[in-house]
Amino acid sequence: MLTRIVFTAFTALVVITSAVVIHPAAAQGGNRITGAVWSDANCDGVRQESEALLPNTRLTLRWAGANGQIDANDRDIEQSQSLTGSYAFSLAAAGEVYFVSIREEDKPAGMKPAPFRQGGDTTRDSDLTMPLAGTTLWATPAFSMPADGSPVTGIDLGLCSANATNPNLTNKLYLPLLRG
Repeated sequence: MLTRIVFTAFTALVVITSAVVIHPAAAQGGNRITGAVWSDANCDGVRQESEALLPNTRLTLRWAGANGQIDANDRDIEQSQSLTGSYAFSLAAAGEVYFVSIREEDKPAGMKPAPFRQGGDTTRDSDLTMPLAGTTLWATPAFSMPADGSPVTGIDLGLCSANATNPNLTNKLYLPLLRG
């Protein structure tokens, strides 16, 4: 990035350079990622009809970097405030790898991730995991945007009371893996 600033009384040239990893969507336009954030009342990791969506949850879409892996090279691409509990991102580039996260400062007070991918219905389970190693992010597994530009749907995030327990589940930590 080159910036020139010219003053009328004095002439000065200011050169600012930095190494920036450019996100591909900046040039390509975006594809959609959609899902919902809900309150998992019984903390079972599966959304029942009686469980309400959680409005006003701020989510961050993160690009998994040029290497396509979740690591220190990840970049925030877009934030979405789920005013109704449903969210959408639109800056994703086809063929790139992303994940949805909730940053430390955006975590709803008194809540924790619901159990990860419970039950057999991927349209009703929670795709949110516990904090990533070395971070405080709650995140989904990484997923690749389809090359044909079709949307990625059903990346859903269940949250339950921080004090809730479910004796039928074990407390397992699932590391986000590539979901294609």
